[in-house]
Amino acid sequence: PPPPPPPHLRNVFWLHVPKCGTSFGLAILNFACPELPKSVFQPATGIANRADPTKLGKMSIMAHVMRRVLALPPDTCNADAFEQSRSMFHHAPLPDHLVTSKRGLALFRDPRVRLYSSFASRHAQGMAPKEKRRLRETVRTVHDYALFPGIAGCQVKMMLGKECAAAYSPNAAGLIEAKRRLVASLGFVGLTEHYDLSVCLLHAMWGGTPQETSFQNVRPTSKFATGYNSTDAARHLRFEDDPLDAELYFEARRIFVTRLREHGLAVPADLLPGPNVTSASTRAPELGMDHQQRQQYSLTAMPVLPHPPTAMGVRPLAAWLLWLVVGLVAVVGAFRIGSRAGGRLHLPRFALS
Repeated sequence: PPPPPPPHLRNVFWLHVPKCGTSFGLAILNFACPELPKSVFQPATGIANRADPTKLGKMSIMAHVMRRVLALPPDTCNADAFEQSRSMFHHAPLPDHLVTSKRGLALFRDPRVRLYSSFASRHAQGMAPKEKRRLRETVRTVHDYALFPGIAGCQVKMMLGKECAAAYSPNAAGLIEAKRRLVASLGFVGLTEHYDLSVCLLHAMWGGTPQETSFQNVRPTSKFATGYNSTDAARHLRFEDDPLDAELYFEARRIFVTRLREHGLAVPADLLPGPNVTSASTRAPELGMDHQQRQQYSLTAMPVLPHPPTAMGVRPLAAWLLWLVVGLVAVVGAFRIGSRAGGRLHLPRFALS
């Protein structure tokens, strides 16, 4: 049987990593303040004249919910429910005074998919304004975005107290510390890919009953239209494009699976290899899979995502132009050789293939 839940977690801090699930804020509100009236979570009709909260403007439903919470009488939600109060929906990194608190709550996400989602808006929280302008002016593909200085390593940086796109490059020691803080600093580790199960695990670990609004998607990435196949994130990005976040993500997966088992919750099939993960230093062993299984995971464990906004892609176009130039040089050289040999043209075989 699962162990009895410990005393209800108070004064919680939401480590809100960009593109890892804004909707989790509602789950945290329901968890920390179960006595909140349902009217708090009703759609904000004054913003967009729409009844569906998933169609409201950017952050509008979250901002209105928090505004309503703050307007309630003090005894409606205990004063020690949240560490952040008004700023709880911002992307604040883990503060120093919470490093050993175990009061943090966070969702983590496959870095390839997180980067793909972040690329839609060129998200760059914490980047210097000049660099942010350069990013918006020069980046055209998701791969260029992933390689832009400051973009990779977001989840590791936030665990180390830095903003997502800060000009800071964690080293190996920083990665080890970020992994340590998954247990030392966070009372809960969930996965965006398994959002509903993450909400259930939060309550299994810390008590309370999940509410219907805890499972509501209030911030879908609207720029990602349907009609794209699910292999794009794996096809255009590799774990090596964000190696530190890949290491942290697989450690979060391992912790998540371990806690599911400890609390009597079923482990999804796509997470079954996760407990064998100890390192992402090599790609096949990192998932506990052989090559064929790893390829299948990469092709199926991705949400629906779009192609990068480019017709051919910079790299294929450059390769095509290079071969065109090589072919022209070969033809010109052959004509020169032919003219010197009395007008007979001898084309090299590679120029005809």
